[in-house]
Amino acid sequence: MINFYKKLDRDHKGLFILALIDIVIFLVLLPLGFINTSNGFNWWSLSFGWLIGAIAQIIGYGSIIFFSSIIMNPNIKSNALKAVAPLTFFIRFGLYAGVLVVSGISTFKSEWFGGLDIFNFVTCLIPLVFLSFYAMGAKIFELKAMGEPVKKEANE
Repeated sequence: MINFYKKLDRDHKGLFILALIDIVIFLVLLPLGFINTSNGFNWWSLSFGWLIGAIAQIIGYGSIIFFSSIIMNPNIKSNALKAVAPLTFFIRFGLYAGVLVVSGISTFKSEWFGGLDIFNFVTCLIPLVFLSFYAMGAKIFELKAMGEPVKKEANE
């Protein structure tokens, strides 16, 4: 797996790390499903809420990578393709809204789904919010890797 990671470009390394973080957290949350549900709370909903939010997060980040590469690539001459790329912004947030609506109904109005409360709203929301912090952190590390500007000597 390390050789696979080394072959990835910078953006896809970020996607790989994001997916790895999501899988680890899902696996940490998964054993909570075995907690006694006599109080009426479905503990499985925590891990499956994270899973649906993480899937939406990875799809969203992947679409950002894909369509930003189309917009920034000078070799692509198709104006139609470059015009469609910004529309993915709305499609991505539509995906986020859809996932949050489904998890919100599952959490707060589970009777609408016949009592199926398999997705927790809060654990679905966390990966979607985490994506913006992850993207900001990745950009900060990228800027640091580029190096700081050379400071002029005070003696000059």
